[in-house]
Amino acid sequence: MITRRRTATSCTVAFFRRYLMGDTSAEALLTGREKPPDVPDVPDVVKVEYVKPH
Repeated sequence: MITRRRTATSCTVAFFRRYLMGDTSAEALLTGREKPPDVPDVPDVVKVEYVKPH
């Protein structure tokens, strides 16, 4: 739970600093080139699955 909160906070702060203050120091975080500091190492894989409607 704490990790999710910290991740959300770091992304939110980066967003507001970028778009309200013009600070581009966290641009890599916003574009996905860099992960938030407290995110565990997980593979960068997105799985897509289609479930046929009944």
